[in-house]
Amino acid sequence: MKQLTSVIAILILLSSCTKTLEISEDTQRHLVAQCLFCPDSLWAVHLSETSLIGESYHFQIEDTTKSIRDANVLIKDIDGNLVDELSYDQKGWYRSKTYKPEIDKEYVIEVSSKKFPKLITASNYVPNAINYSYKVNVTSNKISVDTMEIDLGDNFDIELTLHDEIEEDNYYIIFLIQTIGSSTGKDYRRKLYLSTEDIFIDRNYEDDLFDENTTFSGRQIFIRDEHFNGKSYTLKFHSQGFPNTIKAELFVANCTKECFRYLFSSFYGIPDYMEPLIVAPRNVYSNFSDNLGIFAGYNQKKVTLVNNKNLNNN
Repeated sequence: MKQLTSVIAILILLSSCTKTLEISEDTQRHLVAQCLFCPDSLWAVHLSETSLIGESYHFQIEDTTKSIRDANVLIKDIDGNLVDELSYDQKGWYRSKTYKPEIDKEYVIEVSSKKFPKLITASNYVPNAINYSYKVNVTSNKISVDTMEIDLGDNFDIELTLHDEIEEDNYYIIFLIQTIGSSTGKDYRRKLYLSTEDIFIDRNYEDDLFDENTTFSGRQIFIRDEHFNGKSYTLKFHSQGFPNTIKAELFVANCTKECFRYLFSSFYGIPDYMEPLIVAPRNVYSNFSDNLGIFAGYNQKKVTLVNNKNLNNN
């Protein structure tokens, strides 16, 4: 036996993930199941296999060379009753045609395949919806050069008040997405950097709070309610947008602890932009026992801050 650190490709907004396992030399790869679920979407699970240190890899979930196409993917309730059997779609994705997760109901996933016959399982649930209010000040940032007015992008100053429930621990993730227009008529979506001096946001999940004078800047804000449990708490942050705003949307998600830890470890453990390179170890949280992957729920709301629908038509 020896230790090998394996790396996987993870969801959408994410890149790679690792976990150190005791494995034998003739069993070098592992099945990886990835499913972040919410009540607004049908069940969807992505399956792939690990890559080993030293392999060249593109850190893309759509890499079909790593996709698993012959798996059995079952969603059950906590009592073992079958909720749905997912069907293979494409590029490693298995989807439900009918069912969406329900709030506050615990689910179990069971996955196996011909190449990986050992059953892997995990359980999780969708937390309750978020109760919050907000204030936003959007200002245009423009300069005049000769007779031309140049758009430098909108400034967003936001006060978000989380009305926290006392009955349970809550884990929040906040991000801002801007839709940008172009001369070609094609719109682009970008996750904007958020800046705050709030001392309660998570900058390192296991560490104590940073100094109150330290300014945070990142594309997502992670914050737990342990410092304001059962109270209303106002978080202030700022963002500088790109020019030619079509739309700006604020997303606020209430996550389970497992979802929060997974996204937090992915967000802080991986650079924003990944180029093809040799696989290196990265520590990303997994809630599959003795395996790699994530099965975790969240409940998300969004609010539109700016909506210039006709910008590209002017």
